[in-house]
Amino acid sequence: MVNQEKIQQAVRLIIEAIGEDGNREGLVGTPQRIAQMYEEVFWGLSQDPRQVLLVGFEEERHKEMVIVRDIPFYSMCEHHFLPFHGVAHVGYIPNGRIVGLSKLARLVDILSRRPQVQERLTSQIADTIDETLQPDGVGVVVEAEHLCYDQKTEILTDQGWRKFADLASERVAQVDPQTLEMTFVKPLAKIAYHYSGPMHRYHSDCVDLLVTPDHRMLLKSDWHFYKGDGAWRFVPARNILTRGRYIIPQACSWSGTPIPATYELAGQKIAGDDYLRFMGIWLSEGCACERPDHQGYQVVVSQASGDVAGKIRALFDRLAWNWVESSTPSGVRQFIISNKALYESLAPFGKSGDKFIPADIKNATPRQLGLFLEWYGMGDGYHDSDRPPRWQYVSKSPQMVDDIQEILIRMGIAGGLQSHDHCARIETRTHKRKGGVGYKWYALLLPTHRSVVDYEGLVYCVSVPTGAVLVRRNGKTAVSGNCMTMRGVKKPGSVVITSANRGLFRSRPATRAEFISLIQNGRR
Repeated sequence: MVNQEKIQQAVRLIIEAIGEDGNREGLVGTPQRIAQMYEEVFWGLSQDPRQVLLVGFEEERHKEMVIVRDIPFYSMCEHHFLPFHGVAHVGYIPNGRIVGLSKLARLVDILSRRPQVQERLTSQIADTIDETLQPDGVGVVVEAEHLCYDQKTEILTDQGWRKFADLASERVAQVDPQTLEMTFVKPLAKIAYHYSGPMHRYHSDCVDLLVTPDHRMLLKSDWHFYKGDGAWRFVPARNILTRGRYIIPQACSWSGTPIPATYELAGQKIAGDDYLRFMGIWLSEGCACERPDHQGYQVVVSQASGDVAGKIRALFDRLAWNWVESSTPSGVRQFIISNKALYESLAPFGKSGDKFIPADIKNATPRQLGLFLEWYGMGDGYHDSDRPPRWQYVSKSPQMVDDIQEILIRMGIAGGLQSHDHCARIETRTHKRKGGVGYKWYALLLPTHRSVVDYEGLVYCVSVPTGAVLVRRNGKTAVSGNCMTMRGVKKPGSVVITSANRGLFRSRPATRAEFISLIQNGRR
């Protein structure tokens, strides 16, 4: 069992030793998070790998080779306690006893979830099978990869979008590769290296990625996707079939932290949903200003006469502050609250060109995010009546549009971002299928979208426990693989291969050759 209390004590000492303040907000919970991570990363220490092979079947007649290829593993290098990742290929020739194929994958998982080096991991897999099943032969090949993104790629963090080079103490968005559930975690490691060589480019109206050849793309075939079956899988960029058609995810599942039913704003209590409505319309059509003509501190929302103005009027009636309504010479309705405390609460969220969305709203539940966007869209949104439910959201503030894209991702909606000289906008995409019209959260990769280009410069990535992160390039998002480096490997694109052979795999070259051939042919 992992002693979490001792790990937390040790991490506190490390934080102190590097000269950091362990009590500041970003670090106060780090010891607990690392202790929980280590319990998951090292759970294999409490497991006996031989036990998983004890449940099997007597099969005297089967004497042919059994192979399980591309078993993913995640481990921790024991020299520097940095993660490394790869795939294992396991083959054996039964001698009267076979086991379920899932047992071999389980064996790899148990042996990798402990402090390791790749060479020993390879030998331990082979030895455990050899000693427990006593087959005629065992062959194991383990490949560990290094993979990265180019300099223009950004990653989503709990502080918004960041270039990899600009990452500091932020938590990054990791994604579960099967459920697509998004959470924020501290990176296990940050990677940055100079790279010279080929890069794989994926570019369309919806996608833009530039990655190293061994970068793990998260995808599934369009055939499986539209049938509604098949798991998402990691495939190295260099192994993607030239003529294949693939789907990649661009948005996520998100649980969120609910805005309370009663919310306190500027010392007053209002309904949580009304807080979302108010912030939506104020961020799109409002301002907070200090009037030099002795009118004091004002919070103003402007809107043309019509249905939306009526909804704003009803909303302001429910709020806790006194308000007045006036009209400009052009007929625009202005809803005005004169209150210093409210002004001081809203002013930090910027003026027209640098507004941004509060963190508690971005972290809200999908339903609440939808309510906020509904009211933002009443001001700076455009609903395409010819292609419902497509929406465009516009702002003079690039940060605002970045935040809206982040909210759409958390709602499971993909949106393409476009920047112009005086504004930025984001537009949702829709599909029409058997279930009706809905929002797209994915993109289709066609053969014409793929190319290989020469690259010279820095490449970046991070390591996270789930193996997938949320990134974007030129405003186009994607869920894709993260980087897990192994000891000594400094060059992106490196692949370290180790093997272990027992019995007939060692004594007969023809058996080894057949094993390797079957592994390689399975990738074509």
